[in-house]
Amino acid sequence: MVRGFAACQHRPCEATAERGGGETWSIGTLRRFLFPPALWLRRVKPAYANAHWLDPARASDLAFLFVAQRRVLAFLAAVLAGCLLPACALTRPPPDYESPAKAEAHAIVKLHLAYHSWPGPELEQVVDIDGRALRDIPAPAGRGERVATREARVRPGPVAWTIRTTFFHNDVTSHAETYDTTEPAPCGSTTCMQIQPHTRLVNKIDRVDDATCSQGMKLQAKAGETYVLQYEYAADRKCTLVCHRQVHQAKGAPAVVPCETDSGAAGKH
Repeated sequence: MVRGFAACQHRPCEATAERGGGETWSIGTLRRFLFPPALWLRRVKPAYANAHWLDPARASDLAFLFVAQRRVLAFLAAVLAGCLLPACALTRPPPDYESPAKAEAHAIVKLHLAYHSWPGPELEQVVDIDGRALRDIPAPAGRGERVATREARVRPGPVAWTIRTTFFHNDVTSHAETYDTTEPAPCGSTTCMQIQPHTRLVNKIDRVDDATCSQGMKLQAKAGETYVLQYEYAADRKCTLVCHRQVHQAKGAPAVVPCETDSGAAGKH
């Protein structure tokens, strides 16, 4: 028989049980429960809510409920601990860049990403415009020097550009993982739930960066103009980013002149 629950409504204490022959034993402290024991039991099993005496056949069910609540609390604590850290916000992907409509005042920027080496099997290309991600960057094509091109419309005024490329490969490792399931099991004259441990083999994929480089600049865009951003990747942490403005001529192809940029915003990483 279990005693001590009624006295634990508003303060942490220990519950005790009485066996045959007057022998008593301790269940342990209940201070870690999210709700007072009687209230928590009312949420889970209404029949147990106000019980001061417990049928011994139900003892295994109570133990199962104790284990289940501890696991739920541990999971919630891990989630809260992770999302309260500043790194939780940093892992969010940047919002997508929204181009101005064709009818709005805008300039055209032509991206030209050239790769003179290919140090890894996979390539990630990231282009940010004022902190927003420009999507649909095509895969580089060609032999020898591989090139990727993309056009984007931007609004007049200062526009911050960042181009980052990373070559990487994936490592696959396997490890054993333990998990639990609950299964019905006989408990005297009734049936209770029993926790059964299991083991399975799980594959884990880890990304390994082989080489990376990043460049940035701030372009002073003017409505109606066309600009060319030329990104050249040579090796790990060796890349350049230059900007040219196209000048239309009466005859022949348009000429190019250096853009008006903020040199203080440029940098290599």
